[in-house]
Amino acid sequence: MEVSVQKASGFPEGSILSIRAGQLRRQGPISCQKPMSFGTSVMEANPFKVDVYAPLASKRVTLVPKTENYTLVFEGDANMQLELTVREAATLGAADGNGPSEARLKRREKAAGDTQDYIDQHKLVQFVQNLMQSVLAEKPADPFAYIEQNMRAARGVTVAVPTSPSMGGSFAPMPSPMTAAQAGKRLKSLALGSPVFKATPGKAFSGAAYVVQDPEGKVLSYAPLNKEDIMSGTAEIRRLRVPHLMEKYDSRSIESPLTQLTAAATFIDKNDFALQSLNKHGIKATYYQCLAAGPRKVLHFDPNQCTAAIVTCGGLCPGLNSVIRELVMSLHTYGVDRIYGIVGGFKGVMTPENWMELNPDSVQDIHMQGGTILVSDRGNPPHIEMAKVLKSQGVRQYFVIGGDGTLTGAMQTYDCMCEIDWECSVVGIPKTIDNDIAIIDKTFGFDTACTEAKKAIDSAYVEATCNANCIGLVKLMGRHAGFITMNACLASRNVDICLIPEMDISLEKVLNQTLELMQTKGHAVIVVAEGCGDTLIKSSGEKDAGGNTKLADVGPWLKAQIEAKFKEVRLPLSIKYIDPTYMIRAIPPNCYDRVYCSVLAQNSVHAAMAGYCGVTIGRLQTRYTILPIHALVKSKPKRVDVNGSWFRRLIASTNQPPFTPEGSTHAEAFAAAAASWPDPMIRLSDPVELREVTRPSDEVRCVQPPHLSSRFGAKKVASPLEAQAIARSGARNWVDDDFWCTQTTAVKDRSSVRLQMLKAGPRKNLYFQPNEVAAAIVTSGSFCPGVNCVIRELVMMLYSYGVRKVYGIKGGFNGVIAPNTWVTLRPESVQNLHALGGSVLVSDNGNPDVGEMAEALQHRGIKQFFCIGGHGTHKGAMAIDAALQKLGSDCSVVTVPQSVENDFHILDRTFGYDTSCTEAEKAIDMAYVEASGFSNCIGLVKLMGRQSGHIAMQATLAARHVDICLLPEMEVDLDKVLEYACQTVKAHGFAVIVVADGCSETLTETPVADVGLFLKEALQNHFDEEQLPCNVRYFDPTYMIRAVPANANDSIKCSIIAHSAVHGAMAGYTNISVAQVDEGFVYLPSRVISDAGFRRVDINGAAGERLMAATHQPNFAFSGSLGCSPLNPMKGGRAASKRRTSALGVEADQVRMPQTKLTTLNGYGVVLSSRPLRRGDLLHDNDQVRKLPCFHLSARYGQQRIPSTLMKKEEGKKAFMDDTSFSTQAMSVTEGRRGKCKAYYQMTRAGPREFLHFDPCDPAACALVVSCGGICPGLNSVIREVVNTLWAYGVRKIYGVRGGFKGVMEPDNWLKLTPELVKDCHMKGGTMLISDRGNPLHLDMANVLKDRNVKQYFVLGGDGTHKGAMQTFDCLLEIDHECAVIGVPKTIDNDVPMMDQTFGFDTACTEALKAVQSAYVESISNANCIGMVKLMGRHCGHITLNSTIAASFVDICLLPEMDIDLEKVLAHTLVLMKQKGHAVIVVAEGCGDTIVSSSGGETDAGGNKRLADVGEYLKDQITKFFKQEKHPLTIKFIDPTYMIRSVPANAFDSVYCSILAQNAVHGAMAGFSGITVGKVCERYVYLPIHAITKQKGNRVDVKGKWFSNMINSTKQPDFSPEGADRPMSSSSSSPVDVLDFLSTEASINAVLRVGDEVRRMEVAHLSSMFSSAMIPNPMRTTGFVGANSWATTTLQQFNKREDQFHVYNQMVVAGPREFLHFDPATSSACIVNCGGLCPGLNAVIRELVMMLHAYGVQNIYGCKGGYKGLVTPEKWVKLTPESVEKIHQLGGSVLVSDRGNPPHSEIAKHLKAMNVKQYFVLGG
Repeated sequence: MEVSVQKASGFPEGSILSIRAGQLRRQGPISCQKPMSFGTSVMEANPFKVDVYAPLASKRVTLVPKTENYTLVFEGDANMQLELTVREAATLGAADGNGPSEARLKRREKAAGDTQDYIDQHKLVQFVQNLMQSVLAEKPADPFAYIEQNMRAARGVTVAVPTSPSMGGSFAPMPSPMTAAQAGKRLKSLALGSPVFKATPGKAFSGAAYVVQDPEGKVLSYAPLNKEDIMSGTAEIRRLRVPHLMEKYDSRSIESPLTQLTAAATFIDKNDFALQSLNKHGIKATYYQCLAAGPRKVLHFDPNQCTAAIVTCGGLCPGLNSVIRELVMSLHTYGVDRIYGIVGGFKGVMTPENWMELNPDSVQDIHMQGGTILVSDRGNPPHIEMAKVLKSQGVRQYFVIGGDGTLTGAMQTYDCMCEIDWECSVVGIPKTIDNDIAIIDKTFGFDTACTEAKKAIDSAYVEATCNANCIGLVKLMGRHAGFITMNACLASRNVDICLIPEMDISLEKVLNQTLELMQTKGHAVIVVAEGCGDTLIKSSGEKDAGGNTKLADVGPWLKAQIEAKFKEVRLPLSIKYIDPTYMIRAIPPNCYDRVYCSVLAQNSVHAAMAGYCGVTIGRLQTRYTILPIHALVKSKPKRVDVNGSWFRRLIASTNQPPFTPEGSTHAEAFAAAAASWPDPMIRLSDPVELREVTRPSDEVRCVQPPHLSSRFGAKKVASPLEAQAIARSGARNWVDDDFWCTQTTAVKDRSSVRLQMLKAGPRKNLYFQPNEVAAAIVTSGSFCPGVNCVIRELVMMLYSYGVRKVYGIKGGFNGVIAPNTWVTLRPESVQNLHALGGSVLVSDNGNPDVGEMAEALQHRGIKQFFCIGGHGTHKGAMAIDAALQKLGSDCSVVTVPQSVENDFHILDRTFGYDTSCTEAEKAIDMAYVEASGFSNCIGLVKLMGRQSGHIAMQATLAARHVDICLLPEMEVDLDKVLEYACQTVKAHGFAVIVVADGCSETLTETPVADVGLFLKEALQNHFDEEQLPCNVRYFDPTYMIRAVPANANDSIKCSIIAHSAVHGAMAGYTNISVAQVDEGFVYLPSRVISDAGFRRVDINGAAGERLMAATHQPNFAFSGSLGCSPLNPMKGGRAASKRRTSALGVEADQVRMPQTKLTTLNGYGVVLSSRPLRRGDLLHDNDQVRKLPCFHLSARYGQQRIPSTLMKKEEGKKAFMDDTSFSTQAMSVTEGRRGKCKAYYQMTRAGPREFLHFDPCDPAACALVVSCGGICPGLNSVIREVVNTLWAYGVRKIYGVRGGFKGVMEPDNWLKLTPELVKDCHMKGGTMLISDRGNPLHLDMANVLKDRNVKQYFVLGGDGTHKGAMQTFDCLLEIDHECAVIGVPKTIDNDVPMMDQTFGFDTACTEALKAVQSAYVESISNANCIGMVKLMGRHCGHITLNSTIAASFVDICLLPEMDIDLEKVLAHTLVLMKQKGHAVIVVAEGCGDTIVSSSGGETDAGGNKRLADVGEYLKDQITKFFKQEKHPLTIKFIDPTYMIRSVPANAFDSVYCSILAQNAVHGAMAGFSGITVGKVCERYVYLPIHAITKQKGNRVDVKGKWFSNMINSTKQPDFSPEGADRPMSSSSSSPVDVLDFLSTEASINAVLRVGDEVRRMEVAHLSSMFSSAMIPNPMRTTGFVGANSWATTTLQQFNKREDQFHVYNQMVVAGPREFLHFDPATSSACIVNCGGLCPGLNAVIRELVMMLHAYGVQNIYGCKGGYKGLVTPEKWVKLTPESVEKIHQLGGSVLVSDRGNPPHSEIAKHLKAMNVKQYFVLGG
């Protein structure tokens, strides 16, 4: 039955309709605009109770379940009436035509029928009734255990699945109902019935069982579980006591409000514990059972009467804001409304008037920021005083976030609270970036810090390897523990020496090792932890506010010691020192840490509400537990164990020798100290028996991995790692074959089976002789981040053992039987492999016959076969192992689990998953920015997850701003999703939706190819049906999240997994998989991994609850109901599209006059006048329009009209250029301009032609590409596009010349180019065609071109190269060879005349800016420091100029175009250093021919003059000058010359290169020759090569605007020598006669057609309304713009088919005026930005302030909040040059943007009141 609301009237907004049938309820808001329906077939058996809740009245009525009409009338203040109709579901909508779709009704009917059939078939109703009667009759003490036992009896066999604790709880079957087909499909995929997880039958005893299985799964023994089976004899289990307020105060036993939100299964009972992982090795004598963290059903505090306070203390750490946010959100979920943030650490507790009130809105986005919104501090007042303040403020929950000292302080405060009898729950959240807190697995923020630290090491490696005799030295955080340093070094893999505080270090040994490294390698990377400042150096003992010892700065000290040593032995050395200390801790957390912070915070609130006190939340072996604070603060702090396996891995990675002083016993003392430290947890715990931590149904199953000795006999070979370990560090930690680990247990776990697994690691005795081993590695299936890391580490570890035959197999299993796909892998070939995404061994799916693969492996003599892949790969590896057995081959087959979806059972997490989640979170963040930046917008993200939704869930939890998350594990009613999305957008204006691609099988009855696009279309259609506006922004980062390199955490995991795989193979284990379980690494039979099936998200468990809490989404299952489900509204067509108009509001197809005209419009688009166009409107009287033609081969060889192969259809011909296609330079008329005439050139438009001159399919012809001169970003992009475009035309013989012009003479060495060969070359810097300078005789080159029948000759190069190309062109004409010679201008200096810009210039400026920024950081980070940068620019300073303006903090900029007095430069530098204490100087290399006298006539191979090194020269001159002036100085000199030109092109240049190359080919195929292609006035044109080679190069005009902008930025004085004339503008000194010779005079009528129109857009001027001050401009400038100055857009014609006349815009020329309207001294200015964000907003704001200040304006205001903020001037912020100095380095806007606005009249009044004379608006 369904209930429909036919009519609702008179109900105020907010009225609710609720319909209840038994335990089912549907409710939702009443709509007076459209009909609604509530329905489900389950209601048929019950009467309907209808409740209407309105603000003014309420009513209840009971409806019988039959077709009938009801009318409810409410008498009162409002006339409210409701008409209800009860109908059969099948008939609803049939009559009115507006009901649910037929498909939806059928789906519901089918679901209901299948559900009922299922219930009847299994007699579920009777079973449940009988079970409940039995419970009520027996009344057992534990009813749940009783029910569980009866359920097992009913099933006959127990199905148990090991817990997946890392994913937030135990595994559970999916919720129902679904259709029968769906349910069967889902249950089949869960693999619940796999033999691995079935309890062993035939149990004849009570209590827990211990089962031993052989490698095939056969039971070897089955006996009661004894302590000795899983622990050593001396070990004990203890249960930690957790303090609770009810020990002192009465418990209130308040029902948790979460019972309405959380499934009963996710509540934690007071007796739910988690036990640490047990092992039989006996290393750990005590195992602790800890209270499980999570929500309790019964609370100690009433949330409505609670006040909570949050405080952060100590240093910063990534994730602090995330913890604060989740504390507030969780408290608010409970119903706590009074939440305060204490500002200033413990000290801030004493000033409650400064406490910050926190609510969900105020903390919504703080997790995206680094640091803490609650200002952190060290030190504290008396704790008794703090307790009294907290009591006075009524604080009942006190959350303290901090490290060891902070948590100690929290306990002292709690003790004081007990003293003053104040009932308050004190909960600590452990925070330390050093990860040195005892007991817990890891502290939040550590993972993020390691990733950032790795970036610093990578930079040091680049510096070390890119500079001669260079050491990259990095200092990292770590006062007493070296975990960050160790992990970052392990992840980087490029470190030679790593020094941590736990080491006993001989400085002399470190220096000697450094000498040896530099003499053997020429470079080294050294990483030192800051804590070595207390071991290498003796500290002063001085303490900071937090009580920590102030450490000596070990970084500079070690740098000085190394420099002194190298100076002593007279060896050259350069040290690049990097200290990223505060960079790695002040950033936002990554995805992993965000989720970790959230769970910690949520569990902290759960613990506080339940009444636990003096506790902290920690994660122990993937389980979240409640721990006494004393257990953490009294335990020995965690340190790197210099005798442990992690330190051994570090030594193996760096290959450093032991640095321990001779005779030192530090290692023994370290171990002894650790062993003697008293364990405070003994005092805080009680011993328990094994039976108390197990259940009768539990089973521990020992799974033995297969070993080759069982088939081929035992072998005992001594491991070569023993000798290596002794040489490095004196010992080795071996793993015995009886080292077994048992999975952690928890009483709450649904699974009764725990696996006992063999610990992974190196064995002392091997099965294989390493020098007799050949190994092979294969990757199969899809790849994920970290695959290359695994491959690298497999190779490295095999070589460490002594294996020298290591093969990589390309193409997955298919490549095993293809010998040509096998490649030899060596350490040098995989050295930097970890820095790349993907897999160097090309992965593939599928496999040939396993017998053939086994034979191929045996034929190659493979003894160890490593397979990296997913579930299918595991099955394939098992089959190969079986086939090898049949062949009698003793080959070890080891599998490494790899799945980006993290869908392997048992494993904690698969490698690459963490990296992928971080990348997926970025996509969600972008979707959120897009959605929240536009009205009625949905950000839709599709993420990977075909089998499971772990990525989508984890990324959603990390992002925190997702509204709907759909996973494959969910049953989803699409109609409910669409309706909820509609409600969300209506309520908030936007929504963010995340869907996993596996939902393609759940959202629809028939799977779709792309669920993202399907859902996007469904959303759009639904909103259209509802007649609501909607804009869906769709993101699909599928391959972006898996094709990236692994982050630090995953990279380390890959190393350990790969090393363990090799250890296992060398030891003789086979058919095994390496797994990380409970934070430890073990060997499992591949059978166990394969049989376990796929892991799913438990949406009924804790993970599912966290997801629902984060998104607040309802249940989308078929059985539930979202609320009121609107009937389909009346379908109406969309509004008719408006006619497109021009930007000025004039109809584009308006009637035109027969002559050209000039139309003048005001600023509002209103036509002021219209008259015939005059020549003087566009250019001056003495200016000329000249036509610049290009040579065409038809002039000599006749016209060839071959139809173009690019376009086959007739209608596509309009896209072709023809002989009439042209473009002119932009024309301008400037008032007051004097001088000779200016010529504007009419040039040939570049592009494809309809008819070709050459036959692309000529088999005898070929094309040739050559690059000459220096390299430049984008060369490979040009080469690639030339080849691809030629190929598109049909040319199949394309060659590349190696070695520049010289290589033309060696045609046998020409490289054949194909699209496949050049496919990825654009991603690399440099040129794949080796460039060179110099050339042979051009006549000889022409003869070679003729002999090889080259018809298209593409020359990439600069001025000299183009000259050579023209000489070759002349010679080709001389020998009568028909060939198109096309140049593509290439110069990084951007000095080609006429053209807007050369390719690569934009990239070079971007890279140069990074160098300038580094210099700035150096200058302000070092006392009395100058950061000096030398940039490229032989004859022109464009790179230097642009980088200086972009950086905005350069003090002196020196260009080749400037006339420079060095004494003035030195004097100004001294002034800067005295005033500021630092300076940044940027100099172009071309000043080596102006400031310094160069070597005279010496030239390089290209004929370029050799320049003196101005950088070193200027550095020496400044140093000498400051020494003379006795002023302290240090200079940090950066020369990024080759770094800025050897990088790949950026996006802008890459596109530019593509278009240039394509147009070059178009020109060649059309028959143009002797030309070059370029962009002039934003149009792509062809120019005669002589037009650019016979002119003076493009120079910086020192009298122009760009130079003036640079002077305004640096504020440097004039450096010209006294009495010297300022140089003339370079632009005016170009020899025009060359272009005069190449061009012909044309009339203005030649470039204008009848009907063309020029629209002059005037701008309003205040002088028409107010009197002008006419104040002279105080600015320093090279020239003012006249009042009547106009610029016109380029005139152009596309082709002769063009049937549209042109409208050209004429605009006022911008620039400084000679006289000002306003007096700057009496003016105020206001800046506001509105609308969406955009990169560069802060840069605009900065320059507005700087320029206004330069004019003399003192009152400059910034308005926050867009237009809305203008009406609250008290919130305006005053902007000064100091306050905006660095904002251009930030994204977003310092002035918060917003949309919408108050009445403009109000805005105007406030602007007037504030005397605002300049009002700047930034927006769209």
